[in-house]
Amino acid sequence: MQELQRHRLTNRILSGVLRYKNYDDEQVYLITKPNRQQDYIAEQLYDDVIDDNKFENLYTIEQILRILLYYKFIPFDYEKRLKTLSKKADDAKIALYEAMTVVNDTGKQKQIKKARERIKSVNTKYNKLSEDVHSLDYVTLEGYAQTVKSQYLTLCSLQTLDNKYIFGDQNPATVVDNSYASSLFSNVINFVNDTKISMNNLRIVSRNEPWRSYWGANKQNVFGKPSIEWTDDQRLLVLFTRMYDGAYESMNCPGEAIFDDDDAFDGWMVKEQRDREKDRNKKQIEDSLDRHGNAEEVFIPAANLQQAKQIDEMNTVESKMIKKSKFSAIKQLGKVKEQDLPDRKQQRQMQAVNEYKDKVIKK
Repeated sequence: MQELQRHRLTNRILSGVLRYKNYDDEQVYLITKPNRQQDYIAEQLYDDVIDDNKFENLYTIEQILRILLYYKFIPFDYEKRLKTLSKKADDAKIALYEAMTVVNDTGKQKQIKKARERIKSVNTKYNKLSEDVHSLDYVTLEGYAQTVKSQYLTLCSLQTLDNKYIFGDQNPATVVDNSYASSLFSNVINFVNDTKISMNNLRIVSRNEPWRSYWGANKQNVFGKPSIEWTDDQRLLVLFTRMYDGAYESMNCPGEAIFDDDDAFDGWMVKEQRDREKDRNKKQIEDSLDRHGNAEEVFIPAANLQQAKQIDEMNTVESKMIKKSKFSAIKQLGKVKEQDLPDRKQQRQMQAVNEYKDKVIKK
C-alpha cells in the first residue's frame, strides 16, 4: 500500500465518518455510527419483524438448511468440513511461517511457494462451502429481519454536512417504509460495500505510519471518545494494533518479514498458541503423574483426540513398544488376561532369571 493511501485510510478511520454523494439527487451526506439508542431500537425492530412474520410464508434459516441438505446442495457434514478446512488453513500458515524463517536453505523458496498455494487452495474451498451454506440466507425470515434492521441503522446514520440527521427523530417504521428512504438505502449500502476497508488493509494501517504515531501518543484515548462509540473500523484497527504490540513484546518476537506477511504472521500466532497449549497440557500431565508416585502404569483420561495424542507423546520409547505389543496381543487373541500379556510374561521371565542368579551367587 502506498503512503498516500495509508494516510487517507488513517484519516478516514480517525474521522469516524464516510462521505457519500448520492447521484440521484446530487446531495452529499455523511455516514456516521448509529448512537446507542438507535442500536437498541434496531434490535427491537429485528425482533418485531420476526414476531410479526413467524406465521407467514417465510422459511427460517434452519428450514433452508434442511432443504439444502435434502437436495444435497451442501454435504451433510458441512460443519465438520468447515472446521477441518479451518485447521488445514492454520497448518498451511504455520508451514509458511516456518519456511520463511529457514536460513540458507536451497529449498526455501519452493517450500514458501508450496505453502502459499496450499493456503490459497484451502481458503478457496472454505469460502465456497461457506457461501453455499449461506447462499439462501437472504430469503429467510431472519434474513428479511436483518435487512430491515440494517436499513433502519443505515438511514438513521445519515447526516448532512452540517451534522443534521436527514430523518431526524422519525418513527422507525416511517423511516423504513419511506420510498425515498428505500432507494437511498440501496445506494448507500452499495457504496459502503464498494468502499469497505479490507482486513488486509486494516492490518497494514495498524502496523505503519501515520497511525503508529497517533497510537503511541495516546493509546488510552486515541479517538477522543469512549470505546462504545467507536466505529467498526476503529474497533478493528485497535484490535489489530494491540495484536501486533503483543507480538513485538513477545520473547519469541518474529522478524519484520513475518510482520509484513499476514499469512505468515497468522502462522506464527497459531504456532505460539499451540505451543502454549501443549506446554500447559504437558504440565498438567506431569502433575498428574507426580501424584501417582512410582506406579508402573497410569491411566489419564483425555478430553479429546488432540489431548490423547499429547498424553501418548509423554510415553518413553520403551513404554510405546510395550503398549504396541499389548494391543497386538489383544487384537490377535481377542481376550487376554493381564498375566498373559507380553510385557507381564517378560517380567516373570526376568524375575526368574534374577532369582536363579541370586541362588547361584549365594552358593
